[in-house]
Amino acid sequence: MRHALRWCATLLALVAAEPPCYATREARVAPVRGAWVARVERQSSYRNLSCPLEWSKYSCVHQGQAARAAAAAGRGFAPAGCALGGAWRPRGNGTRVFFWGDSLLRQVFIAMACGLHAAGRVVDAAADWPPCGAAEWPCHGAARCVRCGPGSGFFGATVTLATGAELRTVSTDAPGGAVAFFHDVQPDRDVVVVEAGVHGGSPFANAQRVLAAARPLFARSVRVIWVVTPQDAFPSRSGDGRFEPKYLRSHRGGCVKSVAPARSSEEWRALRGDARALDALWGVIDLAGLEDQGDAKVGAGLAGGDCQHYCMPGPPDVLAAALDAMLAALPA
Repeated sequence: MRHALRWCATLLALVAAEPPCYATREARVAPVRGAWVARVERQSSYRNLSCPLEWSKYSCVHQGQAARAAAAAGRGFAPAGCALGGAWRPRGNGTRVFFWGDSLLRQVFIAMACGLHAAGRVVDAAADWPPCGAAEWPCHGAARCVRCGPGSGFFGATVTLATGAELRTVSTDAPGGAVAFFHDVQPDRDVVVVEAGVHGGSPFANAQRVLAAARPLFARSVRVIWVVTPQDAFPSRSGDGRFEPKYLRSHRGGCVKSVAPARSSEEWRALRGDARALDALWGVIDLAGLEDQGDAKVGAGLAGGDCQHYCMPGPPDVLAAALDAMLAALPA
């Protein structure tokens, strides 16, 4: 027993001695190596639409998949040689964090906002939920789906913290959504989080498009954080998990647990091919092995289901924790 306690104390000391994952410039622009682990003891900060910004179709417990929901919520990431500790404490100068991406980045926004809400740090949360009787949010086969109003879906949302800081999400796939909101960004206080997303073209082309859109931000010395797009997990001919409608007609059976990391590798190819842009980024969030978490997708247990988005809570909360650590590395 004494030896076991001594071993535990030594292990804790070693973990405590590990440097933060984003402590240096080199670390901020490199993938974080490590392993995805199951943590059954992990307590979720929100569950089954307890957070005012949750979407019903991403809540696997709301969809009646209790076991899958628990497995996704208990997923964690153990980085190699560093720690994802450190919490972002925004200064009281009205700092705003803008999220510009598609629904996969929106999942990270929701995870971060719901974690802050559960911690009692949110004083207001507003979203452009479609009003009932006027519009419906697409459900993509979800069995118990809220189609309008709170719990359905949104393109834009704003969360205000007690410090006066804000989180805002503006979607790249919103009707008429472009980069007009970039003009409102203040370089001395704000941060912009971008993601290439899954719509419009190849991962490489999408990354180049977002880099081009972000150049005005780089020119103004705005701190920009790039989140590598999470990999799709559809059964696919190429094995990279991307959505192939014709192939799926004859190959149905839920999502694939492990796929080739095509999005990550192609986005890094675009970033490393543009040295000026990579130098201008504050950091890049890419957790190794995310492409092996396909069993945490919403449609993992359903033939023909959603193999792009994750059950929430789940991997988006781990990405939100990495973003939290990246924001904590910002100079005071």
